[in-house]
Amino acid sequence: MNPAAAIQELHHQDWRPKYSQFLTIALVTAFFTSNILAYKYVALAGLHFGASAALFPFALIIGDALSEVYGFRQTRNAILISLVCYCFFVAMAFFTVWLPPAPEWKLQHDYEMFFSTTGRVFLGTSLAFLVSQILNAFVFVKIKVLMHGKNFYVRALAATILSEFAHTIVIGPIVFGSILSLDKLAALILTATLIKIGIEILLLPFTWLLICWLKRAEGVDYYDA
Repeated sequence: MNPAAAIQELHHQDWRPKYSQFLTIALVTAFFTSNILAYKYVALAGLHFGASAALFPFALIIGDALSEVYGFRQTRNAILISLVCYCFFVAMAFFTVWLPPAPEWKLQHDYEMFFSTTGRVFLGTSLAFLVSQILNAFVFVKIKVLMHGKNFYVRALAATILSEFAHTIVIGPIVFGSILSLDKLAALILTATLIKIGIEILLLPFTWLLICWLKRAEGVDYYDA
């Protein structure tokens, strides 16, 4: 029997979520982590990819849990909150670079070098996050409604494949387009997409366990697509 089948569906306005704010915090954390570390180009076991390829799937897993339990609107709000927080971080990064350094502080050049990539990385990671997360949530909840809440793995895999590809195809050219040749960029996009999809597939059982626990704890199985 589907573990979530006995969960009562609640659509009245008296219900208030207990744990969605914690998932929102987790989404912001995953987004910041993958974005700040996104610029590193990694060579591992013969594969070349951006560091965020190994980190961003965790943001989509959190997005899956938000979409499945709380619906599209709550997920969209969490995505927008993440973007607002990141915009604040980037603004403060530029501001602190602009501030005149103390004479005895000798790290201004290194500080500027680190944050000089912030503008390009900010554009690429923010746009990729917005497109992939919205696409993931939209596909997820649409398939859930069409299949009447059954076949979780079908909607999870469909949303994962589409959103991970969208994320990589957006972020790759913006962040790495100026430093990689076209063939290397294409290889990076393919490799990073496969790595991210593979990580999400491996973690799907844990995602399902988290979702089942949340549905029981919240007493809700939300449909809003």
